[in-house]
Amino acid sequence: MGTSLSTGESFARPAEAQQWRLSPGRHRPMGSHVIVAGAGIVGLATASELIRRGHAVTVLEKESGIAQHQTGHNSGVIHSGLYYKPGSLKAKLGTAGATSMRRFAEENGVFVDICGKLVVATELAQVPALQELHRRGQANGVPCRMISAEQAKEYEPYVSAVAALRVDSTGIVDFRGFATRCDARSSRRAVISASDNESWGSHRVPMR
Repeated sequence: MGTSLSTGESFARPAEAQQWRLSPGRHRPMGSHVIVAGAGIVGLATASELIRRGHAVTVLEKESGIAQHQTGHNSGVIHSGLYYKPGSLKAKLGTAGATSMRRFAEENGVFVDICGKLVVATELAQVPALQELHRRGQANGVPCRMISAEQAKEYEPYVSAVAALRVDSTGIVDFRGFATRCDARSSRRAVISASDNESWGSHRVPMR
C-alpha cells in the first residue's frame, strides 16, 4: 500500500491492484480523469492547466515531495527563445513560454527578476555568428540589440568582448517556488508518491 500526499488516504500499488482488461483501441474515450507522471514544474503546470479545463487529475511522483530533481536544482534561467530557427515550434513556444512564465510569477508572488543577459563575441571571427543570433532573435520577436564592447561593459564591467548582443527579456525565476504555486493552485488533484522510489510499472485502469 502507499499514501496520497494530499489526502493521507491509502491506495493500492499496481502489483496489488486488479488487472484490468485493455481497451480495444487507442482512440476509445477514456473519460476525463488524467494521470500526469512527475511532480516537477512540467508535470504540475500540466496538471494545473488540465484542471483549469475541467479534468480530474492525479499526479504520480516517485519522490516524497515536489520539485525534487531538475526543477529544484537549476539556475532558474528564463530562456528567451533567441537561438531557435525562426518559425519553428521551439521558437514559438520559447518566446511564448518566457512571457507566460514571467506573467505567472508576477501574478502569483513568485520571485522573478528580468535582468537581461549579454551574449558576447570574444574575437572578431565570432561576430558573424553573433549577428546571426541577432537576426534570429528579431525574427522570433525577442527584444535584443547589438551593442559595442564599451556598451557591454556598462552592463558587466568585467566582461571581455569585441561585440555583444543584449537580450532584454531573459531573467531568472524561482522554479521551486513556481512549482509550489502550481501545486497549490491544483486543488482538485491528488499527488501519489512512492516514497521507497521503486518502479511500479504501467497498468491501465478504467476511468470514472
